[in-house]
Amino acid sequence: MINILILNVSLFDGMAPSKRVFNLLEPLVDPKLIEIYNLIYSVDSKFKHGESGMINNINFFNIKFKFVNLFSFFYLGFKYLHTVNRFKNSNRILYNYGYLDLKNILFVLYARILGFKIVIDIVEDNKYHTWHNGILGYFRIKSSLLFVKLIPFITHAIIVISSQLEKKFSYLKQNKKICIIPITVSMEKFPKNVIINDFKHKINLFYGGSFGEKDGVTYLLQAFEILADEFPKLNLILTGKPHNKEANDWLNSVLKKSKNSDRIFYYGMLSIDTYYSILNSCDIFCMTRNNSQFANSGFPFKLGEYLATGKGVVASNVGDVSSYLTNNFDSILVQPESIPEIVNAISFLISNPEKIKILGENARNTAINNFSSIKLSKKFYNFLNELI
Repeated sequence: MINILILNVSLFDGMAPSKRVFNLLEPLVDPKLIEIYNLIYSVDSKFKHGESGMINNINFFNIKFKFVNLFSFFYLGFKYLHTVNRFKNSNRILYNYGYLDLKNILFVLYARILGFKIVIDIVEDNKYHTWHNGILGYFRIKSSLLFVKLIPFITHAIIVISSQLEKKFSYLKQNKKICIIPITVSMEKFPKNVIINDFKHKINLFYGGSFGEKDGVTYLLQAFEILADEFPKLNLILTGKPHNKEANDWLNSVLKKSKNSDRIFYYGMLSIDTYYSILNSCDIFCMTRNNSQFANSGFPFKLGEYLATGKGVVASNVGDVSSYLTNNFDSILVQPESIPEIVNAISFLISNPEKIKILGENARNTAINNFSSIKLSKKFYNFLNELI
C-alpha cells in the first residue's frame, strides 16, 4: 500500500482543486491500493469538518494559519507529517497541489528529509497570474516564482494538467518523471439516461466555478443579456465563489445592474450533492475563458463535468481544449472573448434541441474516454509505482 499525504488543498471543498485531486485518488482507496492523509490549511477550506477525523475513508487534519501564531501552525504540520511517517516500511508520497511556496515549502522539505517521495501537481502558470487574494496570496504567488528553481532539487516527479505546462517543465525530463493528467471526472455523479429538455417551458443555462478574469464570465453575462431578449424562457444559473473581494463586488454589481436580474440565479457555494443536483438539471453549459496566457496554460476543470452531463456544451477554444473536443461533434467551440460567437452557439442549441441529444451523447463519450477518474487514477497509480 502507498501512503499519500495531500498538501495545499482540502479534498472536501467541492471546488476545482479539491475535485481534481479527490477524483484522481478516490478510486484507489476502496481497493486499498492507497491510504490518504490530508493536511488542510483551515484558511483555505471552504467548509468546516472539524479539527481532525476521517471522511470517505480519508484521514484529515486541520491547521490554522495566522501570522501571530506561526509556531503553532508549523509545529502541528510537522507533527502530522510524523503521524504519516510512522509507516516507515511502506511507500510514502507527499502530493503537493500547486507550486512550492512560502506556505508549504518547509513541510515539503521536512517530508523530503523524512524519506517521502515528493510529487507536485501544476495546473496553472503562475508567471501569468494577474490576481492575488490579499497580501498573503501576493507573497505566495511571488514566492512560487522564486521556488520554481528548487523543483529539480526537491521533487521526485511532476504532474501537469496541460501540454503547455509539460513544455514549460520539459527541461526536467532527463532527471524527473513528468506526467500529463488532465481534468478528472467522476462519471458516477451523472445519470446515464439523459433527458433532453424540449425547451417548451424553460431553458437553464449554466456556469459553475470561480469568477476570475481568466474565467471570462463577463462574456457569458453579456451574451445572456442579448439572448434573454430573444428567448424569454431562458435563465442563467451560476454557482461557485469569487476568489477575492474585488471579484465578489464586481459580480454583485453586474447582477444588480442587469435588466434581466430576475432570470439570473446565483447560488454561491453549494454542498456537493446540491451542486450536482442543480448541474444535472440544467440544459446548456458554458465555459467562456478569455484568451490570456494564464487561461491557455491550464485546463478548465468544469468542462469535463459539462461534457459528462450528456447535454449541450459551449466552450472557448483555449489551450488544449481542441486536443480533446471536436467542434460540432461533442460541443460547440467558440473563439475566446467573442460575445457574438457565444450568442450564436447558444442560440443554435436552443433552436435545435435535437442537436443537443447528438452532441450530448458524443460529449459524454469524450468525458469517459479522456477524463474518467477511474481511467486516470490507474494511470496515476502506475506513475507512482514507477516512482517508488
